Amino acid sequence: MQRICRVVCTLLIAAFIGAQFANAQTWTQLAPSGSPPPVGAGLGGLNQTTDRMVIVYLGGNPNTTWVLTNADGLGGTPQWLSFATPGAPSRGELPTAVYDSANDRMITFAGCTGGCGSPTNDTWVLTNASGIGGTPTWLQLSPAGTLPPPRASHSAAYDPASNRMIVFAGQNGCCAPQHSFGDVWVLTNANGLGGTPAWIQLSPTGGPPPGQSELRVVYDTVSNRLTAFGGWPYGSDVPTNAVWMLANANGLGGAPVWTNPIAEGAVGSPPARGLQGAVYDPSTNRMIVFAGDNPPPNTQYNDTWALSGANGSGPTVWTQLSTVGGPPAARLLPLAVWNASSNRMTIFGGAAAVGFNDVWVL
Repeated sequence: MQRICRVVCTLLIAAFIGAQFANAQTWTQLAPSGSPPPVGAGLGGLNQTTDRMVIVYLGGNPNTTWVLTNADGLGGTPQWLSFATPGAPSRGELPTAVYDSANDRMITFAGCTGGCGSPTNDTWVLTNASGIGGTPTWLQLSPAGTLPPPRASHSAAYDPASNRMIVFAGQNGCCAPQHSFGDVWVLTNANGLGGTPAWIQLSPTGGPPPGQSELRVVYDTVSNRLTAFGGWPYGSDVPTNAVWMLANANGLGGAPVWTNPIAEGAVGSPPARGLQGAVYDPSTNRMIVFAGDNPPPNTQYNDTWALSGANGSGPTVWTQLSTVGGPPAARLLPLAVWNASSNRMTIFGGAAAVGFNDVWVL
């Protein structure tokens, strides 16, 4: 009888451990066919319907758009495709890009050139961004209203429900008296469809967050909340690990308000950083953060963290994920995209002492 109990208990323990590993977060490096992009940091997004990751501004060159098929590692062998996109905006450093998956349009704003001495405040749209339905083509928008001041190193999010792009923070370039921006701007008809785009400056109460360059934000379209993590005030290079949330972030539904659910240096928070990858999982209301940089003493990370209650609904708590496989090498500026259907995060490239053009899936 005791022997039977020992066997049964052993099987139960093995099943429990197997279930835990089956549910663990696992890093897998993909090996796409085709010629890979050059090494470096890129901006882009994921087409949720076709599972194509679109990359622009790789190495500061917007004249080529790169597409990775089967980007979550499922459905077939991933493949690299490239498309010539002449007529692109001239700047190549530290712009933002948000992606309208439903209309296959990439929207970019600002950035700078020449060692970041000349920030811009122009807005461009890349049509047919994933290469399906036509040749990817750049179009410059001419928004109405007062334009935001020129900037780089800012962050942006896209609300597909209202077709609005939300822009927060940034810095004014290398060569003027250095300062950061704590302002919030919204671009209506941001994808160039549905009417004339127009810029609106919001006037939030509370805040603004201290991380005003090199930060990352995620956005929940249901609650209309923007969540910001990391970054630093330009010129100080002292990063933050506070979490801030902006209610009514797209300028609709009420007055915008900044709140600070996780204070600077709170126990259990990730180390302070900027230039990390960040995605939002609406099904679990989590922000997932990977990698990043702490400028003094220039430390790169390859850890992965999940923030529960990321839109302010429910407890807002950090958990460091104990991943298996990999992990990818430590880096800054990885491109991270989220596939809601497969519950997978794909990262591409980035930089450290060397550049990367690898692809990993979590």
